[in-house]
Amino acid sequence: MADDMSPSPLAHEVIEPARLRAALHTTGTTQAALARALEVDVSTISKWLRGDRPIHRVAWYACSYVLELPKGWTPPHAKPAPD
Repeated sequence: MADDMSPSPLAHEVIEPARLRAALHTTGTTQAALARALEVDVSTISKWLRGDRPIHRVAWYACSYVLELPKGWTPPHAKPAPD
């Protein structure tokens, strides 16, 4: 039963800070606006962007929802996913 309750490995996957930085730049959203929407302190966003605190997949999903990024969005400078 313990196995059924274990968290998904994807929940612990870490997102690169550059991806969030690009998303903020692309959408024109400020760190303060994102922090208000996520109901977190602006220092959390700053720590994510500096790489001082990991951005887990769950946090990235919340950010992408707030920023209204299309599903599967990748930064403009990112290499396309292999086929």
